[in-house]
Amino acid sequence: MAIVIRILVAVALGCSVSFLAVAGVRTMVSDDAVRTVCVGHFLLDVPISADVQITGSYRAVSVERVMGRTSFAAMKSKLQGRAGILEGASMRRDAGGDALDRKFGVDPEKTYAATRLIGIQYEEGRQVAMGYHDKTSSDGFTVELHRLIEDGHYQFTTKNVGADKYPAVRDSVGRAADRYVPLKNNAVPSEPGFCVGNGLFREDGSRDVGGDATLVVRFPQHRGMVFTVDVSGLLKTPKESPLRDRVDGDLALLSRFSSSVKTLRRGKVEYAGQSGYEVDISAPSERGSGVRMQKFFWGAEGTPGDPLHPLIETQLITDESGRSMLTDGEAEVIWSGLMTSMRLR
Repeated sequence: MAIVIRILVAVALGCSVSFLAVAGVRTMVSDDAVRTVCVGHFLLDVPISADVQITGSYRAVSVERVMGRTSFAAMKSKLQGRAGILEGASMRRDAGGDALDRKFGVDPEKTYAATRLIGIQYEEGRQVAMGYHDKTSSDGFTVELHRLIEDGHYQFTTKNVGADKYPAVRDSVGRAADRYVPLKNNAVPSEPGFCVGNGLFREDGSRDVGGDATLVVRFPQHRGMVFTVDVSGLLKTPKESPLRDRVDGDLALLSRFSSSVKTLRRGKVEYAGQSGYEVDISAPSERGSGVRMQKFFWGAEGTPGDPLHPLIETQLITDESGRSMLTDGEAEVIWSGLMTSMRLR
């Protein structure tokens, strides 16, 4: 039954990150040093020893630092080599698929390039843009913009459908890249913008809600614990049922499987100036002998068109690996310490 409960806890509360056997802290009330991290528009304090990973995108454009300082010539040469391979792969289409496309008003002569390579453009000394079909049998494509910025080679990436859209998508990626500012060593920026790990995107006005980011924190002193924060800007109200209704419904379903699931807290709570809904539960651990695991969840529905009130989901789980010895009270202290440190930047 403990295994069933553990799986249901993860599924029923809508986890957006896979729970791995990772490490965590013993307590957040000790004198351990903390450091501040930036995710989206929010700051959060975590133990200085914690392993922090932050990923994100701006207007569906993700960014990564491919390597340190390099020359434009070296970057161009490497990408030309890839482009040559892509250009050597002819696209495959069939009459039936083309007929179906035309039935829905899609011209396959425009949505498919002749080869996997849709195009490659160079801005000497600065950047290379490249578009290519993901598969030889699909009109889906990827745009990569490779740019030299300050300390290295950065790659901006997005996906779309239809080769005829490549020029417009390529230009939109370029505009997003123009707004990117790299940060050193997870530094907290002083200027406005949306944090996505080791960088931020300067937003286009006060109503720009284009950012999505995920923070994952693992702790080296307590195995089996992971803390996550997901933020997503809202352009419009989601069609799915309100967060509270979904969480309460899943909790009711969970309680049908075992009377040993204990609700520690449930109700409206405000963190970082955001009104949200929290559910904290504990359940028997696989370790047995009265040892329990805990799951804490808080979410805010967000306000469409307001970048400072995004959709937020945060969660802390202990004992995913079956090795936690935390009591409910100890787990609550850790959760409270993390959540009360969250604030708007």
